[in-house]
Amino acid sequence: MGICPRLTLIEMFSTFIHLEAGRFGYWIPDSNLRQSMQSCLETTKPDQSDPENFWVKHWHELWQEHKTDLARMHLFAYLQEPMYWTAGQILKKFTSPQRNLEDYFQDSHTYFETVLTKFNPQAGTLKSFAATVLLNVLRNHIREEGEAALCTEWSLLRRIGKKRLLEALEQQGLTTAQITQYCLAWKCFKEVYVPRQRGGTNRLPEPTAEQWESIANIYNSERLNLSPPSQSCNATIIKQWLLQTERIVRKYWYSSPCTVFDEEVELPDPSDSLITQWIAAEDEWLRKNQQTQIYDVLIETISRLKPEWKLVLKLYYCQNLTLQQIAKDLNKPYCWVQQRVHKAQTVLLLALVDWGQTCAEVEGRVNIPPTPNQVNSMSAILKQWLKIRCCELESHLS
Repeated sequence: MGICPRLTLIEMFSTFIHLEAGRFGYWIPDSNLRQSMQSCLETTKPDQSDPENFWVKHWHELWQEHKTDLARMHLFAYLQEPMYWTAGQILKKFTSPQRNLEDYFQDSHTYFETVLTKFNPQAGTLKSFAATVLLNVLRNHIREEGEAALCTEWSLLRRIGKKRLLEALEQQGLTTAQITQYCLAWKCFKEVYVPRQRGGTNRLPEPTAEQWESIANIYNSERLNLSPPSQSCNATIIKQWLLQTERIVRKYWYSSPCTVFDEEVELPDPSDSLITQWIAAEDEWLRKNQQTQIYDVLIETISRLKPEWKLVLKLYYCQNLTLQQIAKDLNKPYCWVQQRVHKAQTVLLLALVDWGQTCAEVEGRVNIPPTPNQVNSMSAILKQWLKIRCCELESHLS
């Protein structure tokens, strides 16, 4: 269930998970999203203390105000990890021969826009909120699905609410007249057929003949209020309509995840959730573990560089000299200095690429050579790392 972490902002907001053999395979880049993020990073200076959250808020605000597809897709890419994580947790808790990780991963996509709608940037991070909400709503839906499987037709019709009933009928493609008739028949059924048995109501029997006649009589008295009024119906037709309604509702709501929430559904507050703590701890561990590994790889590679390469790196990164100043101090041509800085950077970059490939092999992931864009991103990370860690590097470059 391991997943290769995304290291750059561009990757976070422009790549998507590709599953292979029921597990994480690799990240698929989207060229349009990558170009969009690249352009934004060149023209906008984010908050350097938390650039990731800066772009989350930027795209979320843009989506809220204008509902642009670009903002939506950037956020959809960003939330790939909690969607995948949720699918894995559901798979562990609800074993089903008909469902696999890919099914649950696709199910989580269903609730994506609901997560965006309910998210409050002031209350926490988007990833933690999404993971909490997705886990709860998918788990609740699976339980509902299991309970519905035990219900008789009449129990399910008693349990369904009007809003869900209407959505199921509308999605079925019925005409307005048919929907109106089915809803009125259902309303009359609920008015007459009030369960009186003790205990649970999952196994309600069919209404009696007398109850069917009463349901038909109420329908025929209220059908005149419809616009336009419907034809008079007997108990047999009413029963057929209700059975058809039950099949539509069961198929729409309980054979696949629901597409929206009822207005009264209250989403959980993830601020004190254990899930939030787990994700935060896992993210922190991944960051620290990656930083440690990258540091060790680069320091070990630096130790094997040629002395003259170490020297130019020390002057360039540790002492902040320009290439022209280094050439003057060493009494060397400018191209000599430039060439050695470039070669040293290339060796370090190749070490990072090899480290990434080794990580993929150890974790059992598909070993895909990095694309030119990925190499460029890693090169930018490397240069930034060298600038930040220059004080620690100086002793290794001597």
